[in-house]
Amino acid sequence: MTLVKRGYFNDSDLLPNALDSFFSDFFPALNRREIRSGQEASTWSPRTDIEGTNDHYVVRMDIPGVDKENLNVSLENNVLTIKGERKYETKEDSKNHYLLERAYGQFERSFRLTEKVDQEKISADYKNGVLTVKIPKAEEAKPRSIEIR
Repeated sequence: MTLVKRGYFNDSDLLPNALDSFFSDFFPALNRREIRSGQEASTWSPRTDIEGTNDHYVVRMDIPGVDKENLNVSLENNVLTIKGERKYETKEDSKNHYLLERAYGQFERSFRLTEKVDQEKISADYKNGVLTVKIPKAEEAKPRSIEIR
């Protein structure tokens, strides 16, 4: 089985046009995003893990390439919201794109917490492209042992 159809490469075709056609035919999902004025117009949703213990929640979000200054973490009415933006990287010497899979632009993720939390002790750390938010549960939300008499 060949991946290249007849007619893509002939004397009248330029290699970039042939590659554009090849990628459009074999990777149609790439057509969901458009490039306008040197920037990609898209929305994206970073991959996130949430785990909980008796004492706290931990939220980890993969957001490589996002500057710390472009992040916002907030908690309102027990809803944790993380907003940010990954800026499009432009290169003056490169005008042709043959494959664009990395997402750019703004994102926003919100998560409803099912238990009361201690808002004063929430901490956030951003290291190696991973945002980690530690959210301690309020004392009244923590499980407690009840003595049987």
